Amino acid sequence: MAQNPSELGWVGLQFGFGSVMFGLMQVPSVGFNYLIDSYGSLAGDCFVMVTTSRAIITFSWTFFMGEWVTKRGPAEPFGIFGMLMGLFSVFVIPFLFWGKRLRIWSAKWLPEQ
Repeated sequence: MAQNPSELGWVGLQFGFGSVMFGLMQVPSVGFNYLIDSYGSLAGDCFVMVTTSRAIITFSWTFFMGEWVTKRGPAEPFGIFGMLMGLFSVFVIPFLFWGKRLRIWSAKWLPEQ
């Protein structure tokens, strides 16, 4: 949409940007709730990890994105970010089927509560 503008192209851009922002805010929250439920003894460490990861992604987005869009056009960077978001979303599927087994298997490495 940004690479080939049209009269109503802004609608697609706003929808895409809103999806990215929704993902940046909701995915860490859902992941953190999963970590608290599954690994309560490590909740503090998990919170630091999730918050730091979110901050690194946000910083990278704002610091490098403008120059990348200027040099290569908006289609390439936003396409790559869309591909990465889709790839990370696919990683959820194994947790739906084997999440309980993974928690049971990994419990031996957790500190006692």
